[in-house]
Amino acid sequence: MTNEMCLQLHKLISHLPVYSWKTIDEIPFLNGIYFVFEKGETYHGLDRIVRIGINKEPDRLKKRLKNHFSDNNHQKSIFIKHIGRAYLNQANDDYLKIWNMKKPGTLQNPEKQNCYQEKASQYLRNNMTFTTIYIEDTATRKRLEGAVISTLFHTDDFLPSKHWIGHFSPEEKIRNSGMWVAQGLKSEILTESEMTALVELAKSTMHLSS
Repeated sequence: MTNEMCLQLHKLISHLPVYSWKTIDEIPFLNGIYFVFEKGETYHGLDRIVRIGINKEPDRLKKRLKNHFSDNNHQKSIFIKHIGRAYLNQANDDYLKIWNMKKPGTLQNPEKQNCYQEKASQYLRNNMTFTTIYIEDTATRKRLEGAVISTLFHTDDFLPSKHWIGHFSPEEKIRNSGMWVAQGLKSEILTESEMTALVELAKSTMHLSS
């Protein structure tokens, strides 16, 4: 069930416009769910989804994406934080403890902080692209975000490549899921009716993008 739905989802979004950090302003709507792809990561010959996200606040989809791709600030972007953690853990760098703090204060090493923020941000910009589906209703966005994440997580052949940098993440949930996400893994998976709704939402998105 999940294998079939996972493949259907990947095929569905493969027909949508693909954006990079340079083209965020070209997205023709302000609310939606986004699906991130990463160089070298594939699923049945298609770009594999490595992160799913939404804008929780109304009309802030582009702002949310810019937090990830443009701001160079891991306190504003959990995505940058996750990638930075993987790099720090790969290097066996004790600064990981400081990186994880919400307010490191005087413990912060500005030079090292900036180095890893820039490294994580550059990785995002150089290796990640994404597509989006227009969803106006906040509750629907939240439900579908969790449902998609859980569906992918529970698909037995949805696996990262052996070169995926996420293997170095100190977070077991990221390593086990093969995605840059740590929440939503235990949500209810997509229902058939929700998958049908996603198909229709994708059609509406294509119309807006044409």
